[in-house]
Amino acid sequence: MKKKYKMTVGLCIILVVLIVSFVILRLEKRKEYIQITNRDTLKSSPAIYEDKVVWIEEINGKYGIYLYNISTKEEKLIREGNSYKFSPLIYGNNIVYGDNRNGNYDIFIYNILTKKEIEITDEKVDQWPMGIYEDKIVWSDNRNGNYDVFMYNISTKRETQVTYDMADQCRPSIYMDKIVWFDYKRGRRVAIYNLSTKKEITIDIPVILSLPYSPAISKDRVFWIADGQCGHQIYMYDISNGEGKFITCDLDAYPRTISAYDNKIVWLDNGQKIYTPNKQNIYIYNISSNTMIKVTEDDKCRSLPSIYKNRVTWMEYRDKGDGTDIFMYEIK
Repeated sequence: MKKKYKMTVGLCIILVVLIVSFVILRLEKRKEYIQITNRDTLKSSPAIYEDKVVWIEEINGKYGIYLYNISTKEEKLIREGNSYKFSPLIYGNNIVYGDNRNGNYDIFIYNILTKKEIEITDEKVDQWPMGIYEDKIVWSDNRNGNYDVFMYNISTKRETQVTYDMADQCRPSIYMDKIVWFDYKRGRRVAIYNLSTKKEITIDIPVILSLPYSPAISKDRVFWIADGQCGHQIYMYDISNGEGKFITCDLDAYPRTISAYDNKIVWLDNGQKIYTPNKQNIYIYNISSNTMIKVTEDDKCRSLPSIYKNRVTWMEYRDKGDGTDIFMYEIK
């Protein structure tokens, strides 16, 4: 959407010396993708879980949360109002999103089955959802004067403060029992917290972190954007063995906005050394087969890809008019 989110957290930058490894990709030809919406309105932030896709849409000054069922091809308006809504996430029957109806940004949950909405944050500072896995939601806010990571358990209705350091911890993501975030503590690095063991580890990554996007986590792997000997590329760290490497190494690339699931990651790339928002294509990398799929090839303005299992969704601007639409690609 054309409105900007409130982003007050600065760039997390790590400066260290490195020798890095990288992999050579096999590029597959793109496949056909489908268009989920087709109307001249502003849509943003698609997220996917199983056969359900959610997004935010602005129509006549009102903001709505829409749900699309891939199996039945049915679309529903879930919530609508004058307040600004953003960053929807979905897991199971719960849709999580931000809303500024109270004058600041708070987090709400809508249950598809019960059709009930609850507010889970009421602090005077802004909160917006950054990750969800099963019944756990994570975000960061500065209610204590610096940014800390928080978690809310939908089942127990309990909020937990995960970090307490005076330095900022920002951009959390969650997968199974692990939460990962960017950490300013003792320099700038990536931190991982294990909910089962209640232990935190920090990664002294030998790269320069370049973009303020959330690190993505799937299984025992963490991904983020980095600058290194290959240029501006995607870096992968394996928690199980402590090894890291670049998984793309195209000096003419400028990847951004990572999403990960299982052994696959998806991102945007303009094929140039500098960021150009009106020339973004969708790429998918399969870690197991060491193959990369270039899903789109027409250099349009796209954003916010999301992946779940073999399905990828994203938003792109229409050929005519000022609106945007939601698209999906299914990996065969």
